[in-house]
Amino acid sequence: MTTLVTGFDPFGGMTSNPSQAAGSWLADHHDDTVFVPVPTSYAGSVTALERAVRTHSPTAVLLLGFAAGAVGLRPERCARNRTTAAAPDNDGEWQAGPIQAGGPDRIETSVDYDALLNVLGSKGIPHAASEDAGGYVCNWLYWHALVDHPQPILFVHVAESPTRAHWRRNCAGLVLIADALAARSHVSTRRAASPS
Repeated sequence: MTTLVTGFDPFGGMTSNPSQAAGSWLADHHDDTVFVPVPTSYAGSVTALERAVRTHSPTAVLLLGFAAGAVGLRPERCARNRTTAAAPDNDGEWQAGPIQAGGPDRIETSVDYDALLNVLGSKGIPHAASEDAGGYVCNWLYWHALVDHPQPILFVHVAESPTRAHWRRNCAGLVLIADALAARSHVSTRRAASPS
């Protein structure tokens, strides 16, 4: 059983993206986890995710993105069916309006979101609940992942780590989240294998 982790490349003048650093660290320190970088591109991010799913056949998917000003980790409960960003992606492409015409307003992760927040809180991991993954490529990729792939999927925004202690707490939280996704995928696999 493999958990696929993705993180975006730099955008908006950034020289690096904390989501890539966090995803790479997690793959190096969590068993059965692979990291694949994805471009900050509407079309490119979806293509990269589809290719990674075909290559690695993951049983769970953890999507990471960067949120300026976030405190600790910000798991996203849902993806919303709209794009509102006031800036183009790294390919110079703009998106505005619904992602899926006639689709639902939002799609929630199948992960037990409230239980996950309780675990993070019980371990002293700085985090914040969120009902909105934004209006840029993060939300776009989350929406397509939830629509196109059956595995347990969660998007988490990460913040910059101003200190080594902050980085360690974020990393510890990502390990807990990866464990929760792996446990969820194990349950889903057992259910799928059960006779009807």
